[in-house]
Amino acid sequence: MSKGKCIRSLIAGKSLKLFPEFVDDKEAVLIAVQKNGLNLRYASAQLKDDEEVVFFAIKEHIQALEFASHRLKGNKRIVMACMRQQQVYTSYTHMGVANDNGYLTLPIHYTSAIIKADRDVIMAAVGIEGLTLRFASENLQSNKEIVMRAVRNSGTALEYASDALKLNEEIVTEAIKQDGMALSFSPTYMGRIDLCKLAVQSNPRIFGVMNYYHDDKEIALLAVGNDPSGSGEDLMMEFVSDDLKKDRDVVMKAVTTNGFSLAFVDESLQDDETVVTAAINENGRSLQFASPRLKKDRGIVMTAITQDEETGPAILDADPSFNNDRDALMSAIEHDGGEDIYEYASDRCKMDLGLIIMLYEKEEGFLEKLPEEAWTKPNIIDWASHIPEEDIPEQYRDKVRKLKSIEKIKLPGALKPQISSYLGGKTRRMKRKNKSKKSKRQKRQ
Repeated sequence: MSKGKCIRSLIAGKSLKLFPEFVDDKEAVLIAVQKNGLNLRYASAQLKDDEEVVFFAIKEHIQALEFASHRLKGNKRIVMACMRQQQVYTSYTHMGVANDNGYLTLPIHYTSAIIKADRDVIMAAVGIEGLTLRFASENLQSNKEIVMRAVRNSGTALEYASDALKLNEEIVTEAIKQDGMALSFSPTYMGRIDLCKLAVQSNPRIFGVMNYYHDDKEIALLAVGNDPSGSGEDLMMEFVSDDLKKDRDVVMKAVTTNGFSLAFVDESLQDDETVVTAAINENGRSLQFASPRLKKDRGIVMTAITQDEETGPAILDADPSFNNDRDALMSAIEHDGGEDIYEYASDRCKMDLGLIIMLYEKEEGFLEKLPEEAWTKPNIIDWASHIPEEDIPEQYRDKVRKLKSIEKIKLPGALKPQISSYLGGKTRRMKRKNKSKKSKRQKRQ
């Protein structure tokens, strides 16, 4: 392959791996790493040791530092350039990749021991991402100024501080302010109720490991009151003591913050209308944790149904008897839509034309899910004759065509439902009139 063709392919975004004959061509490699810094891995050993090539590679992708030569991994200018690039990223996804153990791999990880012991480099690194402290030399992990900067950036960086600094109240307090989970790396301070409160306010998940305080009402209220809304995971009500799971103040605080907390309260309060109503007002799907009695309560169920939830329709959590309640099903479809509701409906309600029409309007391709029995119902066939034929499953189109072919009055499709309704009404009036005449004749006889 000619060099010109290779250059054009690299400019178009092709990998340097496809052109092994040009891995030692600086012009080609520079183009490749500027399109994708990770192309540095395919460059020759000589170009992996070229400052200009490596500089452009890490400018495009900070992980490219992994493939630089050992010499350049110890080059302070190159590493500091990488740190500056890291600063422009805003998420872990870009700053590093997780290894098999789930740890974040940051660019500093690839540098030499000399760089990891360089105060200027580590100070810059922890200012960008506090967890970089993990890769610093032991001496710098004992440096109060560096550790303080690290925990102010990421509280859990306290894990990598020296044992002495994990006992430093000033360091620990700063770490807790940033992330309450930092307290778990300094268990000595678990006995300080003021720091425990601060930690729970910063990150309620720390309450899960604070065994001595699971029966402390004040701290429990802080923990359940800071749970994130919407998620059913890692709820602090799970860790509250059995006595506090019966405490109305704690329970109401928990369910109004996150309705799913209802899963962990005492059974007596899962049967309490006030508590359950508060929970379903926060999240309709918390109905699943209500008592069997309240799952049958129409008022409770209808309140849950009307909550718009991304987690799915709350009617699925109600007593099974609601699968035959047309109004409840229609309300659930109106608020949530979804074929799950149709699957939940009773066989009788599955044949309900109003329910079918509502789902047809909400769910594209819904008619494909209608059972064969539905296409034996005259009212459904009649309705289907007034919708676009392409919406009707192919195997049932002949039935609909036959109905259209026997219609004697040919009118635009939009008017047919009106005519059908009119004729239906006229027929009923004629029947009533004939019945009246017959009754009069019988009286005269």
